[in-house]
Amino acid sequence: MSKKRKLKNESYLDKELKDFCIRHGVEIFGFEVKLNDEDPTYGIDLVAVHDPTIGIELERAGCVYSFWDDPEGYQYKMEYDFKHVNMEIDRKGHFFQEYHLMYPEEPESDWNPMVHNPSYNKNLFYRTSFHFHQGILVPNEVVRDPEKTHLKWKTVRNNFSNTDEHWASWEKKNTITFNYLNGKMLKETDDTSTHLPPISEDKFKFLQKEKRRIKAEAKKKEAAEKVKRAAEAYKSRKNKK
Repeated sequence: MSKKRKLKNESYLDKELKDFCIRHGVEIFGFEVKLNDEDPTYGIDLVAVHDPTIGIELERAGCVYSFWDDPEGYQYKMEYDFKHVNMEIDRKGHFFQEYHLMYPEEPESDWNPMVHNPSYNKNLFYRTSFHFHQGILVPNEVVRDPEKTHLKWKTVRNNFSNTDEHWASWEKKNTITFNYLNGKMLKETDDTSTHLPPISEDKFKFLQKEKRRIKAEAKKKEAAEKVKRAAEAYKSRKNKK
């Protein structure tokens, strides 16, 4: 387990991601996983049931089907000439033995203290496509290997800050691909039965449309939750007077 930047409020999209990975944890990670209830504010997303010091950092990507067969251009965000998967660098603190709690690249201070991370050599990174058709697992030893980690400052699509951010990337050959087939997440091998099947242009457009619908619904739910929390906070303050 480890700590990271504070999560203000969990999004509905993140909740779906965590729920999916918990259901298929044994298939993907080889063991059951659960929510990190011990430290939900700063902690890594999931932990192993049998050993909570093993954590999994999750990310839900925008691509709607396959990372590697990529008509949407996600493979070109970093302008590398090889297929890769990305992670925002502030998540990489999970893989440092020591790092700054709030923002790994900011100087140490009272609000950004240096913390020791006993799980730095156990944690995993797992990134899924938007609809969970495919997931890419980056093993711990790969994340921590400077020879296999490509770093770049870059502003990318869906980067709401609209500023350069530091990204870590790993080549496809150093990752493990899982595909959702027949209700299970299967590890991709040379056997084509473990590969995602091609989809039609109509199906691809449908998945893109569904992504827009799901994101819009999630945004409405989160806005309603924000109003509800504000009303409850106002009521609580009023009762104290």
